[in-house]
Amino acid sequence: MMGEEWRIICNFAAKTNDYMAQKRYTDLFVDFDDTLYDTHGNAVLALQELYDLLHLERYFDAPETFYEAYWETNVDLWARYSRGEITRDELVANITPERIARVEAVLQEAKENIAGWEVDFGKEEMTKGKAWMNLSWSGDAQWAIDEAAEVGVELDYIVPKEGTNVWFDGWCIPKYAQNTKAASYFINYMCMPENAILNMEEIGYVSVIASPEIMEWANDEEIEETADLSYFFGEEATAVHANQVLYPDIAVINRGALMHDCGEENKDMIEMWNRVKGDNLSVGMIAIIACVLVALILWVILSAIGRRRQREQITRKHKRH
Repeated sequence: MMGEEWRIICNFAAKTNDYMAQKRYTDLFVDFDDTLYDTHGNAVLALQELYDLLHLERYFDAPETFYEAYWETNVDLWARYSRGEITRDELVANITPERIARVEAVLQEAKENIAGWEVDFGKEEMTKGKAWMNLSWSGDAQWAIDEAAEVGVELDYIVPKEGTNVWFDGWCIPKYAQNTKAASYFINYMCMPENAILNMEEIGYVSVIASPEIMEWANDEEIEETADLSYFFGEEATAVHANQVLYPDIAVINRGALMHDCGEENKDMIEMWNRVKGDNLSVGMIAIIACVLVALILWVILSAIGRRRQREQITRKHKRH
């Protein structure tokens, strides 16, 4: 498999994959059936690194247990894929009760170090220096960075090496809209480069418009580090002095993935999420809530006693008369 077709594929991979680019591979040898190369043994080494890196000992009693679960699942999924029983998107999503349970276990373990679950809650706490880390959408992160800088708090935005969520918002016209023509005019107006720039400066989120004007606006020579934004602006944008909170390098994009709708598992996902965040209370918060409840109960009892005494006094006065 060392023909020109594979060279083209691998050269492309070397340009788009950060690890491949660092190693400067020009050819890739693949031995699917272990005829010349121990692919299975090499995979075990990689799985061992993954086991250590992600601390999977929390969920498996031994690395061998993890390997067995991996191979069984991997072989089953590829067999179903080859028979046309599962699509590529389903293969990527592959949300199962077992995976939901594993995610819940990780979240439950992390709860004691989590101050809140909502994104909007965290960004303001970060600007006040009350939180050390927050999961943020990129635009919210940029807003928090700017706000914090004004009060002398320095924040940064980092994408984990394990990956991230690639996402986008969009202007949409509902099918029941009464004035679709006006809506179209509005969208076209917002997509004009000069207006897109004003909007980006106001809300902190980038536009999907990749015109030369936008690229010129994004290119800030005061930023020393450059980013490969060829995936967005085209081949000429391999070294742009851009704010990588707003315009991440292609290496970041390559280790990201789009979110998928959970389909039939939506109900299970929502229930899991409610279980995780529903009882996220510290001992101090529980004590405060308990005190408030006790005080409320005492107030109700005392109020009832007070009203009863008033009725008794009124009854006694009526009997005297």
